[in-house]
Amino acid sequence: MFKETWDQLEAEIDIYSANRTLDCDASKSLLDAYYDSIIMAINELNFDEHSMELKAKESYHRLPLNFFERIHYIESRKYHFMGYQQMKTMNRELIKLLAVKNIKNQQKK
Repeated sequence: MFKETWDQLEAEIDIYSANRTLDCDASKSLLDAYYDSIIMAINELNFDEHSMELKAKESYHRLPLNFFERIHYIESRKYHFMGYQQMKTMNRELIKLLAVKNIKNQQKK
């Protein structure tokens, strides 16, 4: 579910990135949607819910490496090239973590 959304958003955002226009309004709305989907994926991974709000650090048990430090970096540079690149990297890690979770859930059945 998330992978298709991320692929679609990345295709659109990459055009703005290539043109160095990540700070325009159209790009900002896409970057906001991309960021929100990352937070939703983290919450689904840990709590099986589609929430766009981060919870306390202690309540998460499955996260990409240095998640909270990276989220802080992303939030401060969301509309810049490196913030977007960090979101793309984190998204790749989330795809793997979600796949592991799905495999474990299938094995339990």
